[in-house]
Amino acid sequence: MSHKMITVDLIMENNPCDDYDRDMVQSIIGDGKTIIDYLDLPSGYFVSGISDKMWVLLLPGVLDDAIVYRIAIYAATQAYPIFAKAYPGDSRPGDAIRARRKWLHCRLDDYGLAAASAAASAAARAAWAAASDAAGDAASDAAWAAGWAAARAAAWAAARDAGRAAAWDAASDAASDAAWNKIYIFAERLIRYSERLELNRGMV
Repeated sequence: MSHKMITVDLIMENNPCDDYDRDMVQSIIGDGKTIIDYLDLPSGYFVSGISDKMWVLLLPGVLDDAIVYRIAIYAATQAYPIFAKAYPGDSRPGDAIRARRKWLHCRLDDYGLAAASAAASAAARAAWAAASDAAGDAASDAAWAAGWAAARAAAWAAARDAGRAAAWDAASDAASDAAWNKIYIFAERLIRYSERLELNRGMV
């Protein structure tokens, strides 16, 4: 597996937030970073810390698709307990997360994955309707956002860019700094492990 070099042009082409003009990005990235060099950068270099660092990792083509989908699953898993607490009798978002895991291991086809995602989306829409009725209730808002996170994690079996959006949105729905840190640590370990495997293959 070959991860893309992270360059100033790559970041600027994807329209970072206003905090990052070209000079700012240049000061962080320099002439370009390998994925491992990028992981080694202190999060303090980034305006919003871990979440900004994660945004770059999820840009199109930076990571292998299988890694992105695993990050999406993990992020949705962090958000899902919020939904489960509000709707303990509705297993559809959890089923969608499990469906994506099965799909990754070739134990579920695209049609089965799409069905699970559609069911989770229906659950999220129901939660959204409940949140609308309880306008201003933070717990209700968090529950429907978590339901969407699970639906997105299972969606788009073949669409790379959408899969990356799913990972990002699911992480955002987990919301807290602690959740962001957990998601980033998971992603970093997964990436470093994949790089070690690739290195070992090259030595055989």
